[in-house]
Amino acid sequence: RLCTPPFCELLLLTVSSADEMSAMKAALRTGEFIRDLVRRHGADIRVLGPTQASVYRVRNRYRFQITLAASDSNLACKIVSLTIKMFNKEKSFRDCNITADFKPNSQS
Repeated sequence: RLCTPPFCELLLLTVSSADEMSAMKAALRTGEFIRDLVRRHGADIRVLGPTQASVYRVRNRYRFQITLAASDSNLACKIVSLTIKMFNKEKSFRDCNITADFKPNSQS
């Protein structure tokens, strides 16, 4: 089954930091956390990345992205919510930010 819009939903997580290595480490650990959640929930979610964002550096912040392609958008949103909570509690990520974009290619 094809898992691209309109057959599934896309969610984009962006991890950024003024320190390139901090951003990369946070993105890698966040990707591992998401993959673990997907396995534990038996979710039909593909996790792509982390990769460097297409615009890698913005306002002196380095950016990495993790893309989720999910057939069940409610479960994907739950996983993203748990991920953001984990990210915000992790002390080693304190100089990093995370943002989530639901349907990143949507015009609405």
